[in-house]
Amino acid sequence: MRKIYLVFLLCLISIWSNAQLQNLDFEYWDEPTIEILHNPTGWVSHNGLMPMAYLGFIHPPQTNAQNNDYALKLSVHYNYAKNAAIQTASIDYRPGQLNGFYKYEDNIISGPDGVVSDTAMVVVHLTRFNTSTLQRDTIGSGSVNLHQSDSYAAFEVSISYIDNDLPDSIHVYLDPSLANRYQGRYYVNPNEPVASFFTVDNLSLEPEAVVGTEESFIQTAHVIVYPNPAQSTLRISVEGRQNIQVFNATGMMIENAMINNTRVLDVSKYPSGFYIIKCNDEVVRIVKE
Repeated sequence: MRKIYLVFLLCLISIWSNAQLQNLDFEYWDEPTIEILHNPTGWVSHNGLMPMAYLGFIHPPQTNAQNNDYALKLSVHYNYAKNAAIQTASIDYRPGQLNGFYKYEDNIISGPDGVVSDTAMVVVHLTRFNTSTLQRDTIGSGSVNLHQSDSYAAFEVSISYIDNDLPDSIHVYLDPSLANRYQGRYYVNPNEPVASFFTVDNLSLEPEAVVGTEESFIQTAHVIVYPNPAQSTLRISVEGRQNIQVFNATGMMIENAMINNTRVLDVSKYPSGFYIIKCNDEVVRIVKE
């Protein structure tokens, strides 16, 4: 049976907008204090089968955020109300991956073989309009399955490309449950009518790494980080005087530093793994070897 995320990609085409991805840290809500139908700016509710912009989101903004004030909480309710999230926007570059942080709790549902551990999923899909066929061509895509985590953990969605074209649209889908992903196969346990609480925060797109002759570096609109991977030192260049924060894979901040144009960080004592560097609203990922 086809996975439902292939179906939702067709639905996204009809709601494509002309704006860049927005509100990736879920700080902006239309009405963050109302009792029902909460709406994070830029995001559309989805039941796993089709967008449902008019319904809004069931859970209010989560104040136990990984960073700043708010996070987005999704779940599946009974056997008919799934609360996933999508955003579709224009894009004019090739991202290498989507990074973020998540928690996933109470993720037990019923399947064809009995009770199973539910699985969340994040999907990124990039397309370009083909003027010859008048259809959208897939340029790149990526997805990751996420499992139980009672505290915030980092995740990444690596994006693979099928050609060298630039995409003109990007679709991000946050799916809290197997329910409605495989039609008719997974259900919420009737004894626990609400399950699979998928909390997401601090998303960021990382451009494809630019590889030089001797080392690779990552460049966003206002930040350059190199080398990547790093072994002993990491050079960070910013515009003017900026504060940067370094997070490990569990979402713990391990360094908070002020940079005046350029600074070299000593990362020799960092354990091997990947790290998130945040400067204002820009986030990059580096690997410590």
